[in-house]
Amino acid sequence: STQAKKEKRGFDHLNLLFRNVSLKEIKGLEMKKEMIQERKNAEERYEMKDNYIYTGEDHKKILIVDDVITTGSSILGVYHAVRGHADKMRGLALANKSKRFHFENKVC
Repeated sequence: STQAKKEKRGFDHLNLLFRNVSLKEIKGLEMKKEMIQERKNAEERYEMKDNYIYTGEDHKKILIVDDVITTGSSILGVYHAVRGHADKMRGLALANKSKRFHFENKVC
């Protein structure tokens, strides 16, 4: 979510979901420019894949979390930004509405 979206909602929904789990949020992942995906078509949303930059530290493991995968561009963009900064990476989506991406249903 963009900072503006979090402020409008008054909370960060992913932070609330994971606050009681012993995972730490990595620092250094940013959007090059704020892009609100609401009311955008699939092609416009797909532009998100090139909108992330990571300037943080390297890690042994990184879990990329997305609430809803619609086009897959956000999770794909984050993956490309942090790739090379972790020995092992996994993705977790709470819901997948994508017709383009079919992910293995697996708990790891």
